[in-house]
Amino acid sequence: DENRPTVGNTTISYAENQTANAVLGNIGAADDKGVTGIVFKATGTNVSADGYYQINANGDVVLTAAGAAAGVNDFEQGPNSGNYVVVVSDAAGNQLETTITLKETD
Repeated sequence: DENRPTVGNTTISYAENQTANAVLGNIGAADDKGVTGIVFKATGTNVSADGYYQINANGDVVLTAAGAAAGVNDFEQGPNSGNYVVVVSDAAGNQLETTITLKETD
């Protein structure tokens, strides 16, 4: 299999004042052989380098406790958007590197 995984949603918008562990959206990762992993490139783990977001194996982007307490969860405080590079892997060892944008709304 030479087909890389795909990502159907690279921009996720979410309302401010979310609680910790709130699912903000899904990146829509898919593959014909099955997605086996999704990580943030900067850390190589499922937690972003700033500690504000976590991504699970289903592609759900979740707000962490640190994110819930930060400006990314308070529109008036900001920052109101950020770009994060994620790496999606499939069962055949193929990878897709893509940038997702997380946008907070008022």
